[in-house]
Amino acid sequence: MVGFTFIIVAMYLWGKIDNRFDQNLLETFLNKLFTHRFFESDFVLIEDVDGSSTPLVVPDETSTKDSLINWVHQIKAAQMPSWIGLPNNAEKVLLTERGQELLRKMLKMSDDELAYEEMDSSLQNKLAPSWMVILKDHCQVWLAELPKEICKLRRTKENVKDPIFRFFEREINLGSRLLAEIRRDLTELLEICDGKHKQNNHTRELISALVKSKQVPLSWKQYTTPRDVIAHEWMNDLKERVKQLDRFSRSNNLRAESVWLGGMFFPEAYITATRQFVAQTNGWSLEQLNMHIRAIGNNGKGVEQGPTNFSLTGLRAVGINCESPNKIKLTDSIHSEVDKLQFVWTLENQKKDEVVSVPVYLYANRAQYLFELYFVPDNFDKFLLSQRGVALLTNSSL
Repeated sequence: MVGFTFIIVAMYLWGKIDNRFDQNLLETFLNKLFTHRFFESDFVLIEDVDGSSTPLVVPDETSTKDSLINWVHQIKAAQMPSWIGLPNNAEKVLLTERGQELLRKMLKMSDDELAYEEMDSSLQNKLAPSWMVILKDHCQVWLAELPKEICKLRRTKENVKDPIFRFFEREINLGSRLLAEIRRDLTELLEICDGKHKQNNHTRELISALVKSKQVPLSWKQYTTPRDVIAHEWMNDLKERVKQLDRFSRSNNLRAESVWLGGMFFPEAYITATRQFVAQTNGWSLEQLNMHIRAIGNNGKGVEQGPTNFSLTGLRAVGINCESPNKIKLTDSIHSEVDKLQFVWTLENQKKDEVVSVPVYLYANRAQYLFELYFVPDNFDKFLLSQRGVALLTNSSL
């Protein structure tokens, strides 16, 4: 069976798998299907065949090929996702993704529909082309929603030694430059719509992206986003990012700030900075430190502040519910929100036999793996985590 499993992997998935969680998913799936116990008479093919915890086993009467085929044909056609280890809401997840994709396409079409709305003939003579009117409206709304600037952090000889300060400084500086560039471009587009400015190569590229394809201009893409995101979604997300950066720029204690990791331009760098800070403060080696979850709070409850306690917000748990202090349990809900999660870096090693690792991804498409967090499983088999695709998402708006 081991050799047969290897052949299947080599035949259909030859190549490098991006992370070990995808590898575990593949191995768990194959090990469940291809096992030597499959030939035993009492082997349970499916633990829950009808949603009522009824196991499915091959009856003793199927001793011939024809009888086995007849038995297979008698099995009900409505197969549940749990037959292969998936949660029974797996189809809802796929339908949700398709619905979001359809919504994006409809949003792309909405401006085109508005462009062909009937207008009074006297107004048509005075107004600019319909695409220009729509573009002007978008530019005005976006300029009104975005702040004019983000205050930069003040450097001193002391705080420049702090890795957490350096992280926030880089994020705020990048956000400040990007905000200034976007406001400059939007202002220039407004002047073009008002006839005060002529188009150039740069503005033509902006108009082509925003009007024709409804995509984010290439010059604005200075951090990782999903490939199919449209301009409206991207701008709404940017507004929340800038709001968070503005809060950080006015903070008197950056270490105590709760961080929406999905709203940072380089989220992995924050985890690295906290680790460096703890190592630097205590004189420990980076390789000795391990991340531990200390508390999971809902509505601000259950989370304590401390000089080496760091808090994450805006996480979305897929396939699990997170419970304080550091437990998880499986759920049939598509996802649940984690208001706040607190972690620390210590010299204490994780007890691998008592905890399970949950991958943390940047977006729902799971294209960018960030790191892993360890939780205590609440009465379930560890292999179910891989089969159900359990994960934490830092940004669920894109």
